Amino acid sequence: MNFDRPIRRFGRTSRYHVEAVVASFVLAVAPLNAARQGGDPGSTQPAAPDGNKPDANALYFGQLALVRSDIAMLAQDFDANGIPVLDIVLLPDATKRLEAETLRLLDTDITISLGSATLISARLVEPITEGKLRLSGRFSIPETQAMAQQIICALNLSAEQFDPPSLARKLPCKPGKAR
Repeated sequence: MNFDRPIRRFGRTSRYHVEAVVASFVLAVAPLNAARQGGDPGSTQPAAPDGNKPDANALYFGQLALVRSDIAMLAQDFDANGIPVLDIVLLPDATKRLEAETLRLLDTDITISLGSATLISARLVEPITEGKLRLSGRFSIPETQAMAQQIICALNLSAEQFDPPSLARKLPCKPGKAR
């Protein structure tokens, strides 16, 4: 990763950032302010293709909806400094769609959300070409577990789609059936 190039941030100093597992990609993110959640037609806020409310069972990256069949693995892990992270690995078809969406939204603020509930917002500074995302920042273990559990339940992921299996012990839902 090129640490000589500054990370672009907006608003106050960002508490969170998202890194793709590939070395060349970094997003700086911050929680969205309520004022930023307006319905601007040019917005990167999620919207269903018909313009209605976003699908509650989808993970949105900008306007790209990722569903259960797009996720290869959701994993709770730790970075090199021992900070908890959440890794999301996409299947090949979803990887191509994510790359196209990141090329379209390059140098804009994007949101990552579950349905209409925003998880984080970010400044997209480079395209994501490998289909591997890492959500990291000053998350605690309970925060990464809670975020993982929200994604698992909303997308109805099967136990084979997330790691560690211990995440299932505290799930507020039952994992989906294997594909």
